Amino acid sequence: MANSTISSSSPVEQQGPVEQEGPVEQEGEAVETGRVANRRKLRFHSLGDILEEAERLAAASELVLLGNWTLAQIFEHLAIAMDASIDGMPFSAPWHIRLIGPLIRRRILKKGMPAGYRLPEDAQRLVTVGPTADTQTALHHLYDAVARLRCEDTRMPHPIFGRMTLRQWDELCLRHAEMHLSFVKPAEKKSS
Repeated sequence: MANSTISSSSPVEQQGPVEQEGPVEQEGEAVETGRVANRRKLRFHSLGDILEEAERLAAASELVLLGNWTLAQIFEHLAIAMDASIDGMPFSAPWHIRLIGPLIRRRILKKGMPAGYRLPEDAQRLVTVGPTADTQTALHHLYDAVARLRCEDTRMPHPIFGRMTLRQWDELCLRHAEMHLSFVKPAEKKSS
């Protein structure tokens, strides 16, 4: 989906882009997300920052999508990953990846999460949804997932990084959201 623009013919009061009405048409090959140069630079400092940005994007009348997912898919993916930090994931990385997991974790928490990593298919099926996901439903799921992170003290080991503190999990959620939301831009207003 190369630089898709989603616009809304409905009023903003109806909560944003038409994207929630159904799938965005795919234009040719999937985008190699690790090579997208014009992504936004985001840095979140709290879980509330994620929700604030999610609300802003959901309310936008037009969005430019630089990656392969709709806004709803991104919200759902982030929420599923947050829930999995509490509930656990039914898969783990191969041992040689888990061995270097703590080194990778330190780099990601400090410098951010790189784009372009593809999960194995079995893991991808567990943490992604189809393009017909509804934006408002996905946004509500994201709110619920953040509420759980704020209320629950239990965190399960990460499939690559292993055991992490609550603070490390929160930081990872921030870096994860920065990376995925960097592929979504409110469309610039065209001068008349």
